Amino acid sequence: MKFPDPVERAAEMAKQLHNATASLQFDDYLSNRLVQAASEMMLIHMGTALGRMRHLGIRHSAQAQASTLFQLRTYLMHSTRDVDNDRVWDAIHNTVPVVLAALPTSPIPSPTS
Repeated sequence: MKFPDPVERAAEMAKQLHNATASLQFDDYLSNRLVQAASEMMLIHMGTALGRMRHLGIRHSAQAQASTLFQLRTYLMHSTRDVDNDRVWDAIHNTVPVVLAALPTSPIPSPTS
């Protein structure tokens, strides 16, 4: 079984998240539960990929922001109440672009089994 490259996965999720939310204002985001759910899921996948990168020792210049996204992933996965949409929106527009710009550009070999 081949695992996806965590760098490529994080970049893919960041780009999809941007495409889904770039034309929206915060009020539009709040009024569209489908976009909220999709954004949360993309942040979870991105945080997982960033956590895997950290586990594999892949370094980049946005480690603090990546840690913030990993913490947001944990929050989103374990939140049993309403999600803090301000926190998610802030991550989408302020943290994700910084992490995407800092990701290494060379592909990392994926483990196979």
